[in-house]
Amino acid sequence: MDRPFLTGLALGWSVAWPPGPINAEATRRGLAHGFWAAYSVILGGCAGDATWALLATVAADHLRGPRVQLTLGIASVMLLLALSALFFRGAWRAWRNSSPAAPPHLGSSFVVGLTLALTSPWSIAFWIAVVGQTRGSARSLESSLLFAAAVVVGAAAWGVILSGIVGGLRRRLEGRKWEIATQLLTGCVMIAFAIRTAAAVLGHRS
Repeated sequence: MDRPFLTGLALGWSVAWPPGPINAEATRRGLAHGFWAAYSVILGGCAGDATWALLATVAADHLRGPRVQLTLGIASVMLLLALSALFFRGAWRAWRNSSPAAPPHLGSSFVVGLTLALTSPWSIAFWIAVVGQTRGSARSLESSLLFAAAVVVGAAAWGVILSGIVGGLRRRLEGRKWEIATQLLTGCVMIAFAIRTAAAVLGHRS
């Protein structure tokens, strides 16, 4: 197998496993509804990353401007705050309602992951750096795209592990109190990442 492809796989794995909004939402849905609910979020995130990788490969110069970063930063903060409000509302409803929550449609899980990836300023910064490095090393457009694809595949492979773990834990942790706790915790995580993103956006403007 091509060495750059293996390097891309390793890079995708390494950047996918640290805690983040996508992993947090995948974990929450996996604990509540199983493997596919979690992995659909991961696949949506991978699709968003693939979109940014393609754009960064063909139009990196147009994506470096401060306006792009500001727009993505604002959109990301608004999305994270909106999601946190939804999670807190879900926790409130779960506390008041004794009936089990209906499992989410897999398409909605995919859309959440896709939207989180597309509105993340960290994603575009990452892909501009990766593509800039690969193009700067005299690789062809095809090689750069292959390297980017390997990164996405590596992230998707990590998603299988994460989804399998949380899907397995679900069988042991079923219960209304656990559902309320995961909703509250994920809402807090989204607020934390919203604050982090807002601070980064304000820091770049100052």
